[in-house]
Amino acid sequence: MTFAIPENITEIVGRIRAAGFRALPVGGCVRDLLRGKTPHDWDITSSATPDELLKIFEGCRIAPLSNGGIKHGTVTVIIDRQPIEITTFRCDGEYSDGRRPDSVGFSRELSDDLCRRDFTINALCIDEQGEIVDMFGGRDDLEKGIIRAIGDPDKRFYEDSLRILRALRFAAAFGFEIEPATAESMHKNIDRLELIAAERISDELTKLICAPDFLRIALQYKDILCKVLPELAPMIGLYQRQDYHCFDVYDHTMHTVAHIRPDPLLRLTMLLHDVGKPVCSNNGHFFRHEQVGAEMAEDILKRLNCGKAKRERIVKLIDRHSIPIPTDRLKIKKLLAKYGDETVLQLLEVKRADNMAKRENVVAERIPLIDKTIAEVKEIMNEKPPLTLRQLAVSGNDLMDLGFAPGPLMGKVLNEMLESVVAEQLKNDKQTLLDFAKAKITEGEQHG
Repeated sequence: MTFAIPENITEIVGRIRAAGFRALPVGGCVRDLLRGKTPHDWDITSSATPDELLKIFEGCRIAPLSNGGIKHGTVTVIIDRQPIEITTFRCDGEYSDGRRPDSVGFSRELSDDLCRRDFTINALCIDEQGEIVDMFGGRDDLEKGIIRAIGDPDKRFYEDSLRILRALRFAAAFGFEIEPATAESMHKNIDRLELIAAERISDELTKLICAPDFLRIALQYKDILCKVLPELAPMIGLYQRQDYHCFDVYDHTMHTVAHIRPDPLLRLTMLLHDVGKPVCSNNGHFFRHEQVGAEMAEDILKRLNCGKAKRERIVKLIDRHSIPIPTDRLKIKKLLAKYGDETVLQLLEVKRADNMAKRENVVAERIPLIDKTIAEVKEIMNEKPPLTLRQLAVSGNDLMDLGFAPGPLMGKVLNEMLESVVAEQLKNDKQTLLDFAKAKITEGEQHG
């Protein structure tokens, strides 16, 4: 079987083999090739030790070695501006912390390296003859759509419990099932997720919630998601008013995630948008759950080391996700002036996803109105009307030329101008606005 392997990968593999060592593309790149997908990343496994690799690639650009990669057998060669990781065949020691091996040994045997990998579909290689090396039935599992741990699943998850989330992510990304023994072990070992650093949890969680088949996995593996985000657990079975809702809060939340485009910011927003409901629950009513949820989301996102700008936008969207959305053009313009076009469009996406996960009659009634508003917002944005003080045809300097002193009165007049321009009661024309300002001076003198 012939595979389309990039030139830089062929060059690296060729140089290692020419030096008398084995070198094989391994893992996700081979899995993706067999699925008919173009790999995003290429990893190479080799019988050459790190020191031997450094000699082979002497004169080539090597990524800095201070990051600990070489200690664990990885040398990163940069060719055509692309970093390619080459990892020596490894046989790991014990994993006492459930995250990384206490020691790493190097081996000349490919089997030693492959048996320590996570899942059968990730232990596939391409050998020197261009044939697939498959020691654990990964190719068959790939064809059948199965995620299966290599060897004893308890041992695999004990070594690195983040593999529990990786199994969910692969299942959601590919639409695969997790085979029973592997799934049972995942449930049994979920407490070991407490050992994993927040950054690693956050990275896997984000990939998981953005995967195409996330909803199915979220409904099948509630206990694991709730272990990662304990705030989700009280949502399970929590009653909502049945004139609007057909799901409990947890299932509703997961359906909303699936109904919004797979942008990490938006999907995290949907995952947390109703996190305040259990705290505010009162007979199917959830007064102030938006504000409480926004505060809770702030804490959760900090815990997950979410970046400040992203965190602030998510919190803002959660805090405002229940505000009424107008269909009237002038009210929409005021909304755009208040929040900005990007926030308003994201807020509309959130509202749409939220309502898509409700009863059919709610969907039929509200979605056309939201879609109409989205179209109106985009039309207004194309017109590029003035919506901020900076976009007015006059500035504070123009008002000072008229005799205004810097201070509250001048600010009040500028804001009144903007409100009138947004409401289409005044044209954004310099002379028109100056006449408006002159009238305000006259009013002030008369009141004085």
